[in-house]
Amino acid sequence: MRTVPSSHAQSAEETAAVERQRVREHKGKNAEAVSLYAKAEAEIRDEQFEACIASLDKAVSIFEKLGPEGDSDAGESGLIDALYMLSDAHRQMASTMYSEKFRASGNKRGQATMLLALAESSACT
Repeated sequence: MRTVPSSHAQSAEETAAVERQRVREHKGKNAEAVSLYAKAEAEIRDEQFEACIASLDKAVSIFEKLGPEGDSDAGESGLIDALYMLSDAHRQMASTMYSEKFRASGNKRGQATMLLALAESSACT
């Protein structure tokens, strides 16, 4: 029976430890991104669009770095959801801002279009 030199056994143990640490870090990053996404959900409900966009920008960056990992597509799935909400936040922010401008200037068509955009966006979330 052939034995593995202790230096090789140690190396395998070290490799396994490094892999376990990498998995822990990956799960931690995923948890951070999910937390930012949840924060953004609350911010968009409260019409804090700039804060929502900032939270989602950070989440998107983390999800992009995670990518599809192992058997889990958490990074890729999170990225898709965060990008969808990010586009919605931009749409709601622009619609709200321009709805007010059109109302103030008496442009009823512009105001109606922006209100319709807000309603469509709200119906999708």
